[in-house]
Amino acid sequence: MATKYDLTKNAKAVKESTANSIINDLENGPGKFTKNLENLKGVLYNPTTQTTLSDKKVVEILAHGEDLSDQRFVTFSQAQKAGMHIEKNAKGCPTVNYSIEKNNSTNEITLKGRTVHYFNAKDLLKMNAPKAALSSKNKSYL
Repeated sequence: MATKYDLTKNAKAVKESTANSIINDLENGPGKFTKNLENLKGVLYNPTTQTTLSDKKVVEILAHGEDLSDQRFVTFSQAQKAGMHIEKNAKGCPTVNYSIEKNNSTNEITLKGRTVHYFNAKDLLKMNAPKAALSSKNKSYL
């Protein structure tokens, strides 16, 4: 049984621009990806869910972020639910979220990809969640 991918136009663009950003850094020296990697020491995490971000999301964030300085990232809807406000000119880092759909009649699995933007804590007002220590046991923030 093969897995199919069904990505939105924006999700395909995010995947392509992520790859291009990393290739540019490798070919032309330090760029956005490398600078963000050097600025963000440690694990990136979401304080609203108290979990670390997946490696794939971290790569996408590093490739698209501008002058990142804080390890905490939240989506727009998570910020709203937590009572945070995103600064007027803030730009989120685009990432691709996948959901699994299974066709029961054919047993075919499709990964549906859509774009979700993550915002750095530096661009949020009322970001009161402390920078927490990572628990090595379960890789979540306490």
